[in-house]
Formats: sequence, C-alpha cells, structure tokens
Amino acid sequence: MRRLPARGADPGLHEDHGTGLTPLEWAERGPHPGTAEPLRAAARRAAAGQG
Repeated sequence: MRRLPARGADPGLHEDHGTGLTPLEWAERGPHPGTAEPLRAAARRAAAGQG
C-alpha cells in the first residue's frame, strides 16, 4: 500500500465514478488504522504539488 502513491495512485480519487469514498476515507473508517497515515501523507504531498 505504501508504494501505490509513489507510483502515481491518487489517494483523493473517489470510487463509484466520483460519488463514493476515497482510499483515505475507507482507511479511517475500516479496521486498518495504520493505513490512514500513509494516505494522509500522500494526500498532503499531492496537495502541495509534490505528487
């Protein structure tokens, strides 16, 4: 999972043609809280234009 953002995966992409949850939202709501922080970091980098 940690390699996906480095390979261009978009942590802010919504499922269901833009109407569903993002990977970060799934991580925050699901049983894998350790997944949320790397996704937050990737989202911050993307927002800063650092892909």
